Amino acid sequence: MELWVSKEHEKELKQIGFSFPDKKSGDVFYNNEVVGYIDNFTGLRFDKHDSKSAELVKSLESELKLCIWNPNND
Repeated sequence: MELWVSKEHEKELKQIGFSFPDKKSGDVFYNNEVVGYIDNFTGLRFDKHDSKSAELVKSLESELKLCIWNPNND
């Protein structure tokens, strides 16, 4: 599952337990566990589309105005 995130999206996702690398690319954590990777090309990619963190983001897609690609594919 992939999605593009702006700095505002990152800020909102941080409020619910995500953390992002200080650099433009690197591992993304949810509750101190690596759940994916972010870079300037793909955006945020989750390791597993059915993980708790991915399901949480999918449930907030409309509220946070996210654009998710391949929501059911790893």
